[in-house]
Amino acid sequence: MESEFQILSHLRVPVCVLDCEFRIIICNSSFVKLCLCPHSGELKNQELGRVFAFKNSSLLEKFKTCKLEETIFFRERFLNFFRKEIDLKGALTRQKSGEKELFLLEVWDSSSDFDLKTKEKEIATIVFKIYHDLEEPIRNQTAFFKVVVR
Repeated sequence: MESEFQILSHLRVPVCVLDCEFRIIICNSSFVKLCLCPHSGELKNQELGRVFAFKNSSLLEKFKTCKLEETIFFRERFLNFFRKEIDLKGALTRQKSGEKELFLLEVWDSSSDFDLKTKEKEIATIVFKIYHDLEEPIRNQTAFFKVVVR
């Protein structure tokens, strides 16, 4: 079963595969980091509700009643292993693998939105600096052309 999901290890997005009882079958290292666990072995066979305590029980019910190949997008506040609140967003999709139905859970840490905004600001600062650095030679060149044209 695990060999079927080798590609998960290459994904940067935290991903895990759940069985029909919402127990973790396999997850990638990004998911392990998100859960603040030392290694994936600790997460194997854990119920999703124990890894991320649902503050909104209706979301868990919505997950359980998900139809085959249906994707549920969510943004929710959970409690992690250390009972610390974390904001997560992601998608859960029910898939068929052979004779079994599985759930694929992709999770994006909402605090990464903050990182994205920070990176956008850093890029804007760099672009502004490059523009400013180029503006001076252009001014000098324009002044030079004015002198030449006269």
